[in-house]
Amino acid sequence: MKLLQLKNLHVRYGDIEVIRELSLAVENGKITSLVGSNGAGKTSLLKAISGIIPVHSGEILFEGRNITHVPAHERVEMGIIQIPEGRRLFPYMNVMENLELGSIPRRAKANRSKNLEKVFDIFPKLAERKNQLAGTLSGGEQQMLAIARGLMSNPSLLMLDEPSLGLAPLVVKEIFAILLEIHKSGITILLVEQDVKKSLNLSDMGYVLENGRVVMQGSSKDILASDSIRKAYLGM
Repeated sequence: MKLLQLKNLHVRYGDIEVIRELSLAVENGKITSLVGSNGAGKTSLLKAISGIIPVHSGEILFEGRNITHVPAHERVEMGIIQIPEGRRLFPYMNVMENLELGSIPRRAKANRSKNLEKVFDIFPKLAERKNQLAGTLSGGEQQMLAIARGLMSNPSLLMLDEPSLGLAPLVVKEIFAILLEIHKSGITILLVEQDVKKSLNLSDMGYVLENGRVVMQGSSKDILASDSIRKAYLGM
């Protein structure tokens, strides 16, 4: 079943069109990766799905409902949660306070205690540091907190923008293991990630973006095996 569908989407910043004629689908219960070079439109696409930037034309369907012009805060209430590039935590608030902010949506309030227990089970380091200021955490711990805050919102669709950015290889490995664990809990994931190989190895489906358009799509294994992808992104 398609949880999210984008149909002939166009997105502009002023006169500059950053997403062009883009159509894709995210299957319920799957991990879908968006890959492409810097400036391909990946982050802009996530922002359009979240409702942070408007759509010029085309449609966004979520659970079969047209949400193209639904405000961003209502999309959060529907379960569309984005973990932005750069984490965007509240650095002078502690870990617990940041997590509590994630449970503000009405859909999440009733499950706050249950979700907090789940988050601390997935991220035991955060339980140990729950009274520590977010800004004093390591880069990996901050990324864990950003993901945990998203989980506190009770997502149906969890979108992550460059979760490995700026992290050491061992921490990246840990983050990807955590994403797999989250997926196994039943949450659908849409992933934008600079590490193309890791992203496609983790996911079920993939879409390759260039200049705001989808130029390749299919199973992640097929995309990873493509000569053009191997040459363009993997140096092979």
